[in-house]
Amino acid sequence: MHPSLVKFCKLNALPGLVKNWFPKIWCHYVELHQEMCKENPDMDIIAQHCPFFGMSQNFGPEAVSVCHVDTKNLVSGLCLIFVFGLFDFKKGGHLVLHEAELILEAPHGSILIIPSAALTHENIALLLGAGKEERYVFTMYSAGGLFRYRDHGWKSDKIWKEENGEWPELDEKIWREGCARFLTLNQLKAEKLAKQTSL
Repeated sequence: MHPSLVKFCKLNALPGLVKNWFPKIWCHYVELHQEMCKENPDMDIIAQHCPFFGMSQNFGPEAVSVCHVDTKNLVSGLCLIFVFGLFDFKKGGHLVLHEAELILEAPHGSILIIPSAALTHENIALLLGAGKEERYVFTMYSAGGLFRYRDHGWKSDKIWKEENGEWPELDEKIWREGCARFLTLNQLKAEKLAKQTSL
């Protein structure tokens, strides 16, 4: 990875945003990160203080995505989307979240955090295009398979099936626990107040 991106991953921008707004998801990711690094000490990770295991770079130069759901990501997890480039964000490059029925402007320097495995999303094409505008995207995420790999005793789904004769059972409890990691604003406020009063 380019040294400037490694530096960005270590800066307070990433920990500050996710840890502040999604503290339970952050802890879930950090827990996996620590256990994975302990189990696989030679593993190549993005950056030491970054709990995400995957990243994608789309250097376009007119990067927009088609309508999709990131089915391989942790369904109760998050995807960070960094947007940069020279383009008219009022006329193109918007992020469309279908189930939420939202269209968001995403100017240069935007950091968007969405549950990309749970929401259908895409971008509106750039208006001028054809080399007249530039839009680039850098995303960070973690695959749901990594969490299953750990939960199956460091075994893939395939090996689990070979050893047990069937695919691992889907547990509704895992879904409920994942959804509970998303806090309402009132829950988040109460959690932060509780931490302040305990100091």
